[in-house]
Amino acid sequence: NLLSSVILAVQMFPVVRSLICHQCNGWTGGGYSKASTEENGCQNINNHCLTEFYCKEDPILPSAGYKTFKSDCWMQPSVQISSTEAVQIISGTCYNVTDASVPPKQWKYCFCSNKDYCN
Repeated sequence: NLLSSVILAVQMFPVVRSLICHQCNGWTGGGYSKASTEENGCQNINNHCLTEFYCKEDPILPSAGYKTFKSDCWMQPSVQISSTEAVQIISGTCYNVTDASVPPKQWKYCFCSNKDYCN
C-alpha cells in the first residue's frame, strides 16, 4: 500500500539536513577604512554555502577597533592541525592550524554547527 511505500522510501533515503553558513569576507566593529566604499559581504545572507558538517570562521588579527574574518563551510568532521596531526572537530571550538611550509604559516579556524549562519 501507499503508506508502506512511503515508509520504505524514507528508510532507504533518509533526510539529511544541511547547515547554512556564511560564505564571505567581512568585518565587525568600527573604523574599517573601506567601510564607506565597500559592502561587508557577510551582511548579505545570499552569500552562503551548505554543509553537513560545520560552519568555519577564520578570524584575522584585530586592528584599530575592527576585526576582519573569512567565513565558509567545512566539509568534513576533522581538521588537519599540523602536517602530522588531525583532530575531530568539536562545535564551538577554535583550532590553531599550521602548514608544512618553512617557515610554517599559522591560521586560527573556529567551527560551529549549533544553528544556521552561526559563523
